[in-house]
Amino acid sequence: MSLLIVVVGLVIWIFISFFLARILTKWSVSRYKVPTIFILTIFIFILPAVDEIVGKYQFKSLCAENSKISVSENIEGRTVYLMKPPISNIEGYFLPITMHYLRFADKETNEIVFSYKVFYSDGGFLGRVLQLSDDNGPVLFYGKCTPPEALEFRKMINDFNVNLVD
Repeated sequence: MSLLIVVVGLVIWIFISFFLARILTKWSVSRYKVPTIFILTIFIFILPAVDEIVGKYQFKSLCAENSKISVSENIEGRTVYLMKPPISNIEGYFLPITMHYLRFADKETNEIVFSYKVFYSDGGFLGRVLQLSDDNGPVLFYGKCTPPEALEFRKMINDFNVNLVD
C-alpha cells in the first residue's frame, strides 16, 4: 500500500512539474519550446531532492576522509572505558550532519587508547517535510558512517587482550 502511495505521489508530481514547465514557457515562441519544456520538467521534478543528491556525495567524501581508527602504542593488557562521546554538528554541508567522537581511555591514566569518529546525516527537505523515514534520515543513501574496522572492534580488543569496562 505504501508503495502505491509513493508511485501515485511521483506521478502527480511529474504532472505538476510538466504543467509548471508549460506555464514558465507559455510566452516563448521559439522552436525550442518543446525541448525547453522537457528540460524544465526534469529540473522541476528533481528540485525537491537536490539537497539529498548533493548531500550524498558530500557525506561519502566526509566519510572517506575520516574513516580510520587511531590506536595508541602499547595497548596490550590495558583496561579501557568509553569516554562520554562529544557530539558536534558539522557545518557547511547541504544536509545536517552530526559527529560522535568515540574515545576509549585507559582506566588508570585516562590516556586515549582507541578513538574513531561516527557520522550521522539527516534527510533532505523532501524527507523531513513528508516524514519518509522513521528517523528523518536520508532517503537516497544510508545516513551513518563508521570506519570499517569499527565493526570488528570487539575482535581487535580481544586480540590485544584489552579489557573493556563500563
